Amino acid sequence: SMWGLFKFSSTNHKISSCVRRHTTSSQETVVNLLKTRVREGKLREDPKQLEAAQLLNSLSNDLRGYSVAHTTPKPAPAASKGWFSSIIGEPTKPTSSTLTVDSFPPKPKGIYMYGDVGCGKTMLMDLFLETVSEDKRRNRVHFNSFMLDVHSKIHKWRNQPGRKGQGQDGAVEALVGDILNQSPLLCFDEFQVTNIADAMLLGRLFTSMWKKGAVVVCTSNRHPDELYKGGLQRELFVPFIQTIKEHCHVHCLDSDTDYRLTGDRIIHVYQIAPTTEARKLALDEIWNKLTENRVGEEMTLALPGRFLHVPCTTKGIARFHFDHLCRQPLGAADYGQIATKFHTILLDEVPKMDLSHSNEARRFITLIDELYQHGVKLVMSSEVESELLFPRTIERKANTVGTVAGEEEVFAFSRTLSRLYEMQTKQYLEKKHNVEV
Repeated sequence: SMWGLFKFSSTNHKISSCVRRHTTSSQETVVNLLKTRVREGKLREDPKQLEAAQLLNSLSNDLRGYSVAHTTPKPAPAASKGWFSSIIGEPTKPTSSTLTVDSFPPKPKGIYMYGDVGCGKTMLMDLFLETVSEDKRRNRVHFNSFMLDVHSKIHKWRNQPGRKGQGQDGAVEALVGDILNQSPLLCFDEFQVTNIADAMLLGRLFTSMWKKGAVVVCTSNRHPDELYKGGLQRELFVPFIQTIKEHCHVHCLDSDTDYRLTGDRIIHVYQIAPTTEARKLALDEIWNKLTENRVGEEMTLALPGRFLHVPCTTKGIARFHFDHLCRQPLGAADYGQIATKFHTILLDEVPKMDLSHSNEARRFITLIDELYQHGVKLVMSSEVESELLFPRTIERKANTVGTVAGEEEVFAFSRTLSRLYEMQTKQYLEKKHNVEV
C-alpha cells in the first residue's frame, strides 16, 4: 500500500535550511562518488555531469584549509546566535592577527551550473558537499529563501534605533560579515532573478561577499546572460552578470534525460477524474486513510501581515481548494509558512490554466517550489494530466523584444512539472518534513 510510505512523526524534524546532512568522508572525490553511483545503477553515465564533477573536484581540493581571514578579520568566538545576529546587536570585534595575504592560498573560483530541469544539478551539489569539511557545509540555501531573508534582515537593521533613514550599504556590509563568519562557501539552489528589488540588491550584496573572500557555487535553469531577461531597468543589472562570470566557472549541464523521472512513480497522489464529484470522493478517501477517518477542524494561520483560513486540518495534514491558495494574493513567504506548518497538503480542483491565468499559474509555481523545498507531501486532484495544466510553449511575434506576457510562467512551469513528478516518487514520499528552509 502506498500509505505505508508516509512515515510521519508528531515531533518536528529540525533540519537546517542551509545544510543537508552528509556522512561521507571528506577525503572522497566528487568524480569517485559519481562513478560509484553509475556503477550501482543509481545514475546513468553522462559526459556533462562528469565534466561538472571534475570542476567540483578541483574546487573541493582548493577549499581545504581555505578561509576568509586573509581578506576580512575573523570575528572573535561568540555564543551561537543566528546568522544575522551581529547586525542586530553590537558589531563583533575582530581579533588581532599577524597573518598576511601571503599566508593564504588565492581565493578559489566558484561554479555556476545551469541547465534544464532534471539534468542533475542538485544531485551534483549534493555530491560536492559530501566532499567538503563539515564547517564549510553551513551556508546552503534555496535562492528564493535566501533573498526573502536578506530583504527581511536589511529592513530590520534599518529600523533599529539610530539607523532610520540610512541606506542599505551598512546593512549589507554587516550582513556579509555575518554570513562569511559561518563559512566562506555559499551554495545556492535555483539561482534566479524575477523582480527588480532582487535585481537592484544583488550587485551590491555579491560584490561585497566576493571582495571579502566568499566562494559561490550555485545551480540555475538559465545561463547568466539570460538572468532577469526582459526585467525592468535590466541595464542596471547587466554589470552583475559579468561579475558572476569573473568569479565563477560557468558550466552547462543540459542533458536529454530528466533524472527526476527515473524513480518509482507513486501515481496515486495525483488524482485525475472527469467530474468534480469523482475528484472530491477520491481525495475524501485519501483524507480518511491518512487521518484515520478524522473529520478535521478549521483554523486560522497567521501569515506575514495577514491571516489565512484553513478549512480542514488535523494531525499536521491540511486540505485546501486551489482557489484558497492560488486565487488570493499570496507569495513565497506565505507558502513557506504553510509548508512549515503542515507536513501533508491535499489540494482540490487544480484547473487547466492558460495564459490568461498567469497570476494563478505564478502562485501555483511558487506554491510547489515551497512545498518541495520543505519536503511536504502533496496530494492533488485535477481533470487533466499534469502536463496539460499550463501551456508548455508560447508564440512570439516577429520583432518582439524582451519577455512577452506569460513567457516567464511557461519557462518556470517546466521546473514545476518535473517537481510534481518527483513528488510522486517513493524516494520523495519517504523524505522527512523539513521545517526550517
